[in-house]
Amino acid sequence: METKAAKYMVVKQSIKQQIENGTLAVNDRLPSETEYAQIYQVSTITIRRALTELAKEGYIKRLKHKGTFVTSATDICATSHLIALLLYSEDRNDNSYIQIIRGAQTKASSMGYSLIVEWIDADAEQESLAIQKNV
Repeated sequence: METKAAKYMVVKQSIKQQIENGTLAVNDRLPSETEYAQIYQVSTITIRRALTELAKEGYIKRLKHKGTFVTSATDICATSHLIALLLYSEDRNDNSYIQIIRGAQTKASSMGYSLIVEWIDADAEQESLAIQKNV
């Protein structure tokens, strides 16, 4: 049985694609929630959820009483607040690695970031895939 994508996801992907392909440029003002609801034939609640997710991902910024605007690629990078730490160790229970992870997590947290820890083996392809996944 096929499942349909949630309506907000369809809207989100559509707007995201317009941003990525340049149809919506940096600093462009997006239509209002009501206008988008009419365009996509969905409720404003659906539109709000799609826009909220796009804002969390850094594609747009929402300014109270001013509107919703497309952000720049540097804004997108600046809003991710994630740090990926790739570690290789033959002994994953080595206490020194645990101390490194705790220290990195404490520092990242104090600066408003979250830490993603990825254990990798001595395999260049696995390392490359881990990097691509976390970029």
